[in-house]
Amino acid sequence: MRMSDEVLTGEFEMGFIHLTEKEVIKGTDTGKYSIQMRLKPDSQTLEELQSKLSEFDQMNGEGWSPFKVGEGEYDTGFILTKAKSIFQPTCKNAEGAEIDPSVIRKGDKCLAIIKFAEFDTGTMKGNTVLLERVQRIADGRSGGLDFPVKEKKGDIPF
Repeated sequence: MRMSDEVLTGEFEMGFIHLTEKEVIKGTDTGKYSIQMRLKPDSQTLEELQSKLSEFDQMNGEGWSPFKVGEGEYDTGFILTKAKSIFQPTCKNAEGAEIDPSVIRKGDKCLAIIKFAEFDTGTMKGNTVLLERVQRIADGRSGGLDFPVKEKKGDIPF
């Protein structure tokens, strides 16, 4: 598998996080730690990552792309990409000190060191994102909630 040099991302919002244990999808262990990077479509971070991928990509954009348009209720307006690793990534705080991965939460503002990698399974080919390290630079949560508060209707107590 051909890989790029390390790439330092700009700031992104943390989406789904699997840094303390490997991700499980529909009951199947993927064998990988992963994060979802949520990027604004007009952000410099997205522009820089797409440029780095373009420099690396020898398939000229053919095949699977790691950047997807967010379509879910909480993802609309974001470009999403998943970064993954078979090894537990090192996690650091804003000052550069190592931290427990469980401290990083959905919505936090982060940076990461990643690599792009080509893959070709015979039935599918494209580029993917490998995760090296994560740095939590700011708490992105407001009020400690991971979802927007919906307006209370009627006599429902919650």
